[in-house]
Amino acid sequence: MDWIKIEINIHPQNLESISPHLFGLGAEGVEETDGQIVVYFKRDKWDNTVARKLHEILKSTLRHIKDIKINAREIATEAWNEKWKENFKPFKISEDLMIYPDWEPLPLTKDTNIIVISPKMAFGTGHHETTRLILEIIPHYLKGPINVLDAGTGSGILAIYSVLKGAAHVTAYDFDPLATENAVENIHLNHVEDKINIITGEIDDVPQKSYDLVLANINKNVLLAMPEKLRAYTMDNGVLILSGLLRKDFEQVVSVYSGNWQLIEHKAKNEWIVLVFKPKNN
Repeated sequence: MDWIKIEINIHPQNLESISPHLFGLGAEGVEETDGQIVVYFKRDKWDNTVARKLHEILKSTLRHIKDIKINAREIATEAWNEKWKENFKPFKISEDLMIYPDWEPLPLTKDTNIIVISPKMAFGTGHHETTRLILEIIPHYLKGPINVLDAGTGSGILAIYSVLKGAAHVTAYDFDPLATENAVENIHLNHVEDKINIITGEIDDVPQKSYDLVLANINKNVLLAMPEKLRAYTMDNGVLILSGLLRKDFEQVVSVYSGNWQLIEHKAKNEWIVLVFKPKNN
């Protein structure tokens, strides 16, 4: 699979204001370089319509900048991987969690949880607000040896962290075989393969059972179609955590989920939010 690398000649200080829009268009990764922002799209997610929408977003969001130029070119998967490896360094999510790439030596003393990942395609490395938000909130709802469902697992980082926090077992799925391949690799890197089951497919491909905690870090359009299905996989006293959403999505998502779910908490980081629901047991 090849990728489209988009170079935008604007200062990285503008990234915060346009980042939600970039991911809303389907971007898989964003990075800051000297004097510009670089965005990555899967080849099949980039076309003239997306290019036109990107131009419109930049023009309307960054009205103070004139003559914004966009340079798009195709790059091979190997080039993507090497680029991420150059820029990926260990970083802290919270006082409780550090993320390390698999090529960095681990500290001799481990006074916090450490997740080691091989960021092959940057599927949920922990850098983006959506992943950070859900990682930060998981410990508040993962109490004891419970069963967890990780919907749209990506790199497997949420599944791995759930095990580190005491989950008895995690079922994780993703429709993208490249993502589940990466998740399996990361699960082995963290030696938790006996507690995590990875499935390539949709939620309908997951054997029907009820989970104590359901995690779904997916985009808005997918989540809007899932309230009933997620309810079917959640215990009556369970918890559902949604991420991958913008602040502006709050009312729409809460409204769509109001039939089956009751909102009990929400938090925000920049333009992104995480929502926590419990089932309505009618």
